[in-house]
Amino acid sequence: MTSSGPDTSIVILGASCRAAAQCAVRAGFQPHAYDLFVDRDLIDCSKTGQLDALHGSEELWRNPHWNGTPMLLAGGMEHRPELVDRLRSHGLRCGVTGWMLKELRDFENWRSWAFCAGIGFPETRFSRPPEANHSSLPAESQNAQWLRKRRKGAGGIGIVVESFSSTTEFDEEPQHYWQRRLDGISIGVSFLSDAVRNHTLGSALSLTQKDVWGPEPYSYRGSISPIALPLVFAQQLDRFGDLVRRDVGHRGLWQADFIVSKDHLSLLEINPRWSSSMELLDALGRIAILGADVQEPKSSLVEWHVQSLGESPISIHRDEGESDPQKTSCTIGKCIFYAQRDQRIDEQLLESWWRNRWHGSLQELDAGVRYADIPPAPSTMERGYPIVSCFASGNSCESIVNQFREAESNLFIPH
Repeated sequence: MTSSGPDTSIVILGASCRAAAQCAVRAGFQPHAYDLFVDRDLIDCSKTGQLDALHGSEELWRNPHWNGTPMLLAGGMEHRPELVDRLRSHGLRCGVTGWMLKELRDFENWRSWAFCAGIGFPETRFSRPPEANHSSLPAESQNAQWLRKRRKGAGGIGIVVESFSSTTEFDEEPQHYWQRRLDGISIGVSFLSDAVRNHTLGSALSLTQKDVWGPEPYSYRGSISPIALPLVFAQQLDRFGDLVRRDVGHRGLWQADFIVSKDHLSLLEINPRWSSSMELLDALGRIAILGADVQEPKSSLVEWHVQSLGESPISIHRDEGESDPQKTSCTIGKCIFYAQRDQRIDEQLLESWWRNRWHGSLQELDAGVRYADIPPAPSTMERGYPIVSCFASGNSCESIVNQFREAESNLFIPH
């Protein structure tokens, strides 16, 4: 898309909209983003507003040009079904309703879809098993580690590792649930559902605490894409996506997290929205589900999202052969740098990031790492607060992680 005008407007809402907004601009859209941070590079590419101010604002409802404007949900919007329904009632086009968001976040649905697709799902509980009941649990469960998660959590924040031997007592909590911890590597898989079928777009490896620092063990640290997956996994993911689309009827971009353990794939959760790793797929410009270079001309995730809101199916071609890591000519990664202590971010550091900011193209990374999600003004960041995102490319995951570690070690050295 290259034209401009009211018909190319798109509304983006979520905790951080910069990535989706940049992808929208590259696809020829004019984004208006409502998010929590309003970073400098978001302001540079989009009209902006504060997400939390929307509830009491009449700006959207009084804008006749936005009647029929497509809407893209980003981080955390899966927990705001009432707001989504209100926006839809005033004419914005969205591929999900509030009811669909609830269905897509339902644990029993997750379990059913995973089972029908031949994918595992970890044992999940909604109350902490009392000490008195330990003897009645299966032997393999008595010494298992469990992850206590927030029902409305995002980005891995607030996940706590527990075991049955813990002396801390927890009653059933409406804000939390427990999942049995699974060994393996964590991946995020991006999907696109249209009026007819679902498309599995690509996969990304999640960075861990062994790679870079984070304020909590399961804090989202970033992603690397593409990664090579066995053909059987790709087939299971296709079946999984088809089941979800068939049962819910949603349209647009969505994502799910999985654990890969040896020859087994297990579902963790579904995020019915734009996810952090999608901008990597958009920059690669190809379908990356099997790690192979499958070129897709003018493959813009945001444009596909908008097209999926219509009635015509989207034509996306993908190599169905076995994955071969050697076919992947380039790998791209994204890393979130968090404040490791209360840290003053001064004008000099901000300008250094701004001079080396990322606009979203793979070619920019040939000259070294680039930065995004840049704060709009000098400020003091509390420990654990996300400061900036870093991007790198290379011929392996290891080479990208090494670039992140070097950039992180130099992060607060005066320039």
